[in-house]
Amino acid sequence: MSFLFGVITVCSVVGFVPHIPQKFTYVLLIVFALYNFWKPHKTSRWLLFFLLYIPTELLISQPDPLFKPWPRYAMFVLLLMCVSPLFQGEYHRNSRHHLMQMLLWSCVFLGVGSFFCWFLGINYMRIRNIDFINNVGMFGGLTPHSMLLGPISGIGAIFLSYLAMSSRKKWVWLLVILCLFSVMFSSSRIALAASLAGIAVTFYKLSGSFDKFFRISVITLLLAGSTLSFWGRAMDGMMKKNSDAISTIDMSSRSDKWGMRIEEFKSSPMFGIGFSSVDKVKAVEEYDASTGIIEPGTSWLTIFSMLGLAGAVIILPFFYRCYKILWHQTDAYHATILGILTLLYVHMLAEGYVLSGGSFMCFVLWLTVGVAYDSRNPS
Repeated sequence: MSFLFGVITVCSVVGFVPHIPQKFTYVLLIVFALYNFWKPHKTSRWLLFFLLYIPTELLISQPDPLFKPWPRYAMFVLLLMCVSPLFQGEYHRNSRHHLMQMLLWSCVFLGVGSFFCWFLGINYMRIRNIDFINNVGMFGGLTPHSMLLGPISGIGAIFLSYLAMSSRKKWVWLLVILCLFSVMFSSSRIALAASLAGIAVTFYKLSGSFDKFFRISVITLLLAGSTLSFWGRAMDGMMKKNSDAISTIDMSSRSDKWGMRIEEFKSSPMFGIGFSSVDKVKAVEEYDASTGIIEPGTSWLTIFSMLGLAGAVIILPFFYRCYKILWHQTDAYHATILGILTLLYVHMLAEGYVLSGGSFMCFVLWLTVGVAYDSRNPS
């Protein structure tokens, strides 16, 4: 079941795989969630309380039905039943470990493969009208969107860094560089920053000492600086986005989205404006009126704006605890997971998928959080 669920989920972000009917995906999600529930387990009271809080918050805030908050809440619950640490049992830990292995190797394939796609003129990105409004990159490589290619390639680079350091095979470092080029080709500035942060944390934990980490960092920076003329053009997409933001009034910029989330929080600080919702009047550019799909532009502020201070007090300590658990692990595998979680936490500053149960990046986040939490009791 976990293998089938993993394959279908990963295939959703592989551009050349035929579109999988949404109804089949929903059915599989329900079946796998119930399968996990049926297996012997203990329930995380922390996450259970969080999931019980959301419907209470929805009843209080009464968000616009346009955003379909209740169906999206049901999807979110099902996803957490499948991959998050909501269920604690031997089967569930093994399932999350296997799903993570599938995810890591898939990210390597997509990241490395997309590098060659750039030069071969292969681009599976499905461009939408809102992409022009949000000024995103137009290269998705083997993935259906540039905003997926960036973090996916970054995860691939972190995993390959772990493989390079543990196997001591120098040619693996070449694959790390190819994945980082794919991140740059995606033109996602936050994905590049998050990827570098994740790799730095992984290096630090794997190096064993600050002195060794410092030496590696200095050598890497010197090499990167001395070869800038060779790889600098890969940054052209990001540079263009910066120049466009300076020369034009970008109404969908990240700062505007962050400001809107803050305003929404101020309007209802205790319980928020509603799960999976934005201000319908003021945030006109941030949702699709026909589908109710939103583009909140940040995960961390989204928690405050949608769920209020009460929701943030519940879930933010849990995220911190998962990171702290990983930080105290000493083995190489969990250093890699720590790097990936670092990437996601940084990436969440500018992407709002933390509560989007139908998003692939939401799947990645909660699966990583699940594996992090499992490191307390490794199978």
